[in-house]
Amino acid sequence: MSMVAPLLPSDPRQLGSYWLARRLGAGGQGVVYEAYDSLGDRVAVKALREDFITDAYRDQLRKEVAALSRVAPFCTARIIEADLDHVPPYLVSEYVPGPDLQNRVDKDGPYRPDDLHRLAVGIATALASIYQAGVTHRDVSFSAVNDRACSSSPSMGSTVQAASSAA
Repeated sequence: MSMVAPLLPSDPRQLGSYWLARRLGAGGQGVVYEAYDSLGDRVAVKALREDFITDAYRDQLRKEVAALSRVAPFCTARIIEADLDHVPPYLVSEYVPGPDLQNRVDKDGPYRPDDLHRLAVGIATALASIYQAGVTHRDVSFSAVNDRACSSSPSMGSTVQAASSAA
């Protein structure tokens, strides 16, 4: 999903109280934006495609967002806000900087064994924590993981902090 790009003319400029700055990625469910709150703090906002949402899906998202609050705090980027009744529905989480694994490996080559081990343990820890909380994982791929986070969903794609600082 890595594709940092300017906002498109069709993109909203604001969702709730968050000002959108640029696109961080887009996928089948929606678009992830770099955004800023009223204090200037950087956040990640994922807006779902309006045609993607049914009432049943919205109810499932509510359950998954609630489950995220039970994920161990050392494993997740904090969920700041979710407005699933907004058009489009969106979720706001802490911004987790860094290149995705695909870009990181393309630029710097393979991880060294010790760094790779730390990264794998961090991702496994994060995944175990989110599964234990009842959150369904939707996407672990090279473009959905970085050294510090695994894009892990409730279906909206919140970020899960991998307990790793491998660089």
